[in-house]
Amino acid sequence: MKTTDSKGLLGNRVYLQVFSAYSLLMLGVFIDMLAIMTIVGFEWEVDPTMIGLIPVAYALPGIIF
Repeated sequence: MKTTDSKGLLGNRVYLQVFSAYSLLMLGVFIDMLAIMTIVGFEWEVDPTMIGLIPVAYALPGIIF
């Protein structure tokens, strides 16, 4: 059996592009979630339970659909 090039995933240019794009996307999602929780917490002055429900509300469309 022939062996293939053993550079691994980090040697694959397409994989690196997809991984980099996804990493930037997740960083943006984290910053967005942090900003929403900060605005709700400080500006609207809600209790910690409501702040804890923000990630649930954020994930709910993905769970339903």
